[in-house]
Amino acid sequence: MRPVTPAQTRLGESPVWSAEENALYWLDLLDPALHRWSTSDGHRRIELNREDAPGALLLGGRGEALLMCASGLAALTLADGSLRHLAAPLAGLPDLIPNDGAVDPVGRLWLGSSHREEVEPRGILFRSTDGIAFEPADAGFRVCNGPAFTGDGSVLYLSDSMAGVVLAYDVASAGSLHERRVHLRLPQGELPDGLTVDAEDCLWVAHWGGGCVTRWSPSGDLIERLPVPTPLVTAVRFGGERLDELYITTAQDEDPAPGAGVLYMTRPGVRGRSQTVWREAS
Repeated sequence: MRPVTPAQTRLGESPVWSAEENALYWLDLLDPALHRWSTSDGHRRIELNREDAPGALLLGGRGEALLMCASGLAALTLADGSLRHLAAPLAGLPDLIPNDGAVDPVGRLWLGSSHREEVEPRGILFRSTDGIAFEPADAGFRVCNGPAFTGDGSVLYLSDSMAGVVLAYDVASAGSLHERRVHLRLPQGELPDGLTVDAEDCLWVAHWGGGCVTRWSPSGDLIERLPVPTPLVTAVRFGGERLDELYITTAQDEDPAPGAGVLYMTRPGVRGRSQTVWREAS
């Protein structure tokens, strides 16, 4: 495992891999900025609105990404950071903030939210087919993190972070969730954060407070534990031309030690899946 860039984020999150650009994008949630890294161009940072805290970054098409902020969902132009407003899923819910999201294999948009103070279980997982109308898919989370899907989209994994568990759901063809269950539980003091699924449908989990990422079988058995040189590990994402590189974001806001807040990369010996690009209805 090696640091990719010396740039430190206060709270690195939401890495997405752009196969079109052969580049990784990720967010700093506490020092609001969009970061980009590629082997050809190095590292670039674009400042975001400091008054509108970001919560999730999702891969879009035509040079855009989706950015979920407190004020709503917007199309983000990757070249310059300009925003085009799309929807306001959290309108009328002032005690909630956006936190993490995903696009499922058929193109539906899933956005998580958390209680602003991370105390009460008010967070909602929203689902949308068009990026405009959102409906609750499940609720009752203090911090909702890391939605991820199996390759065929039949299973959704979700970190109920403050409970220390990763949940699994069966996903119906229309997108409704069924058979909610605890897929895995982390040791005390370690919280599940971002998630991703590899080409073998095994789940990778970032351990906030655990200084590692882990790989789990579809039946919920621990396969591998990879140490990360800082305890606050936030998210994981496969990238690289062969999708054989695992990128790991970290935080340093509560841990200013060297190596905290750095983007790391390792080659774990397995490949990831191509991320579904969300495409706005024309």
